[in-house]
Amino acid sequence: MVIYLDDTCKVPYTVSRLYALKPEGLQTGLTEGIVSYITRLAAAHHICMGDLIKDIISSQLEREYLQNDISRGGSRFYQRAKSLNGVGLHTKSIVDILSTLTTVDKLENLTLLPWEEVICDKYLFKPSKAWCTQCYYEWNAEGKPLYEPLLWSLKDVSYCPIHNSLLSSQCPNADCKKEIAPLGRCSVVGFCPHCFTWLGKLTINYRLPNRDELRSSITMYRLISQTERTKEFNIHRSNIHKSFQFLLRFTSGNAARLANFLQMHPTTIWQYCHGKFIPPLSTMLRICKQLDIDLIDFLSGNISTISLDFSIPVSSNKRLSTYNAPNYDIIASKLHHYTKCDPPVSLSTVSKQMNYSIKSIKKNFPIVAEEIKNRFKNDKLKNKRITARTTHNDIVRTISVLRSNGIYPNRRNIERCLNRKGLLLRTEYKEIWKKHVHNTSDTKVVNVN
Repeated sequence: MVIYLDDTCKVPYTVSRLYALKPEGLQTGLTEGIVSYITRLAAAHHICMGDLIKDIISSQLEREYLQNDISRGGSRFYQRAKSLNGVGLHTKSIVDILSTLTTVDKLENLTLLPWEEVICDKYLFKPSKAWCTQCYYEWNAEGKPLYEPLLWSLKDVSYCPIHNSLLSSQCPNADCKKEIAPLGRCSVVGFCPHCFTWLGKLTINYRLPNRDELRSSITMYRLISQTERTKEFNIHRSNIHKSFQFLLRFTSGNAARLANFLQMHPTTIWQYCHGKFIPPLSTMLRICKQLDIDLIDFLSGNISTISLDFSIPVSSNKRLSTYNAPNYDIIASKLHHYTKCDPPVSLSTVSKQMNYSIKSIKKNFPIVAEEIKNRFKNDKLKNKRITARTTHNDIVRTISVLRSNGIYPNRRNIERCLNRKGLLLRTEYKEIWKKHVHNTSDTKVVNVN
């Protein structure tokens, strides 16, 4: 919406629904993450994060399942919040929504979206927050805005490249010591949402930094600082393919030799070399470190030279040498046991207990897999029917007991007696309650068989 101040000056005035909050740390390695930006938006409006998500942002979401989830509390939305700083469709949706609500341009630079052609969404982020206590302390002392850099959320970043200090991941309060979710209903930048302890409290830590981890952190710092220049680098998915093809030159096109040198599986290397998949960011970091090449050069397909000698064989390849072919007779015997166990268990439980993937079970033992699956499904349906009948009888008995004591059997009284809050909100039990409350002669108890 554009408003003109008067008919003479014609100065455009852009109106936004939310404050046009300026992102922090732009064009640096400490660029603010979009999760931090949402948290600061809530603070700028003096409302809880949960209210901002529920009352404003959720109405803009195109996916109905997310709207329904947020209306019920938003557990699913908050669990997926760590991916908002990433490269997926969920990230694009949030960036578009915030750009519309705040009228702030280029919010995609607060995420990894500019790198989406060459970075996949696997293994990108930590499951909980991490922060540099010294950064918080200095920003607060200097009166600078507090925010959470995108860098801190990356899984491959464990050190602050500014202070060479290990990032913290637990509340410093001795009575709390909890990890902090990336986004929560009560999130506040710089404070623990559980006990509201200040996270910028300096602690003496004489631990020497791990050189490899510090190098990875510095590399990611440089990568993020170049986010707004991705168009100059001509970032495209084919760049990864081009970089691997360049590496193949040093092994005369032999993918197996390259895989042996990089200590990776030959099939995996073949897929990367032919552009079938994009390696996880952690894999590319390891390759760049091993070959002493720049990550940005690798992502842009601009590798020019490599100083290492690929002709020198690698003495051991742990991933290949520890592989043992599965004994199908033993696996079949164990699976047969699960077709008769009582109570029946799910196929996922079988997979975990046997340390054998569901995909492999279905592929190599399809009949047994189907039998295990059907036994568990039928047992689950049977238990569900028994629970429904038992609950039906409990509701009927409770209505009768309340009436005999002169108490009206409304929903709250029944749920209080059964100690099951929200029970009669479920459609099937709500119908039973209505039927027996309005029909006093119908108080038949169903036998559980």
